[in-house]
Amino acid sequence: MAKEVPVPVAPQSAISNQQPAIPEAFSRRVIVERIEPELDGGRFPIKRTVGETVDVTATIFADGVSFHSPAVFKPYEGRDAVAMLLATVAEVFEDFSYTDQVEAAGTAILAFSARVGARALDGIDLLRFDEQGKVCEMSVYIRPLSGLNALVEAMQRRLAG
Repeated sequence: MAKEVPVPVAPQSAISNQQPAIPEAFSRRVIVERIEPELDGGRFPIKRTVGETVDVTATIFADGVSFHSPAVFKPYEGRDAVAMLLATVAEVFEDFSYTDQVEAAGTAILAFSARVGARALDGIDLLRFDEQGKVCEMSVYIRPLSGLNALVEAMQRRLAG
């Protein structure tokens, strides 16, 4: 699942020939592997017509990633389970946006806002990285309870049908 993170753009008057320093918040490197679809080993971009959707996948999670849901006690284990859950969440969330980011050694906290139907919610993705830079643990926290309940109901409907 791809999540969009807004990138700040310098005003036209601030653009010069010098390369600006990369802001510290954007300097962290995450290893991305197995990007699909690819054409000729990734040497060429894939082509689509205007309005055609393209499903893009990439591996940022460790094989044994553990996902701690705000709705169930037992964590989901493994890359396939996490990918399925996040893809379903991406279908359920409306107006999703990351609002803040905090990083420390081996950990990132990403605050977000979204909507599920008429219910607005705020949340945090707590990511822990392994020594290869892959996400090995992800915990999600959501408030208020009415937003979490709306998410749980929508997820149950999607996963059941």
